[in-house]
Amino acid sequence: MDESLEPWEQISAAIGVAVYDKEYDSSVDNVFKRADEIMYARKKDMKAVRV
Repeated sequence: MDESLEPWEQISAAIGVAVYDKEYDSSVDNVFKRADEIMYARKKDMKAVRV
């Protein structure tokens, strides 16, 4: 959020974490899909704050 930095000096990262739930997940792909969804939602929130 430091506006004195150049665009290439501003770094951010978004992660998504999901834990396997045997009652909800039928495969490991479901876990990765949920983690991706969480990550992209976080990225969207982060971009909204920057604007």
